[in-house]
Amino acid sequence: MIRVLYLFILGLVFYWALKGIFRRPPQRRGKELEGEEMVQDPQCGVYVPKSRAIAMTRRGKQLYFCSEECKRKYSEKLRDEG
Repeated sequence: MIRVLYLFILGLVFYWALKGIFRRPPQRRGKELEGEEMVQDPQCGVYVPKSRAIAMTRRGKQLYFCSEECKRKYSEKLRDEG
């Protein structure tokens, strides 16, 4: 009985070793690269990677938003202010 348990444990160790050797490298889940510039959404204050931000130019200044909804709310706020 002990030999069977020993062989089972040895088999598991062998399996984990092979699995570690032939493991695929992790896949990137977006276009962001390490060290990419982050920009702050002026509407909600969230920081987003510049490559994913939604841009808008106002009075020669580039603004970046986390979503179309934040961009729309910001534009409405500016319209209401005059």
